[in-house]
Amino acid sequence: MLWRRNYLKAQGGVIYNWTGGFNNNSNIIPDSSQWYIVSVINGNQCQKTDSVFAQVYDAPIINAGNDTSICLFDSIILSATGNALSYNWTNNVIDGIPFVPSVSNKYVVSGTNLNSCVNYDTIQIDLIILSVDAGVNQVLCTGDSAILNGSRSQSNLVLRSFRRYNFLSKYII
Repeated sequence: MLWRRNYLKAQGGVIYNWTGGFNNNSNIIPDSSQWYIVSVINGNQCQKTDSVFAQVYDAPIINAGNDTSICLFDSIILSATGNALSYNWTNNVIDGIPFVPSVSNKYVVSGTNLNSCVNYDTIQIDLIILSVDAGVNQVLCTGDSAILNGSRSQSNLVLRSFRRYNFLSKYII
């Protein structure tokens, strides 16, 4: 009898009776380790019984982290956690190494344990694109005042105050 991945397949007969009512060459998905027994009858009506044990191992626990947003051109580190021996990310990301995403994207991490079982998790990284316009250039004489008009798009605009030539300034957002 052959045990290949998730298939029950006996050879040498014309009639195959598996425990659990499976047909020969059945794809199985056991949720726990168990024995599978087959009774085989050949063309001469001779019968023989054999068995195979399907060992089921737990898939590793994988956590890619929480979905997040970062500013365009900022770097981020994706570092999976869990009980896998190794972690592999899509999009050429290396676990624990900073990288700079160029677009908002979903990243998938796979983890493999000692028994070669694999599990997956995903994280969504959204990029925040900040568009800022500081307004038109100003020409001032010492003591003159000007109103600086800054504008923003999708994100909060953080303005840093500065003082140059001792002129007064008001920031209008």
